[in-house]
Amino acid sequence: MNKKEIKKYDKMWSELVLRKYLHCPHCGKNEAMSPHHIIKRRKYSTRWDLRNGIGLCRGCHFSAENWPVEFTSWLLSTKDHWGKKWLEALVRKGTQAGNKMIIEKDIQRLTFKYQKIKNE
Repeated sequence: MNKKEIKKYDKMWSELVLRKYLHCPHCGKNEAMSPHHIIKRRKYSTRWDLRNGIGLCRGCHFSAENWPVEFTSWLLSTKDHWGKKWLEALVRKGTQAGNKMIIEKDIQRLTFKYQKIKNE
């Protein structure tokens, strides 16, 4: 996969993640939202998985990047959307580095959902 394709999929992922969040689920602010990867984007097996994304305000995004243990604790404490089972499944998927079938499936889902919102 070339850099142009990676950039295209990253942009699609970011737009789709941010569509789900009108405000920061961590602090409640609704300004300067940015997409955050729960499992770092260098893990291609989860890079474009929409379940691996959360929209955060800039302050909370900074905190999530710099204090990941505290941020993960918060994710685990939220039973309504995230929680332990969800995070464990995501971490398991993240350990399957280089699994082309997983990556291709996520790209297909991402592309389908992105085209769907563009046609609305």
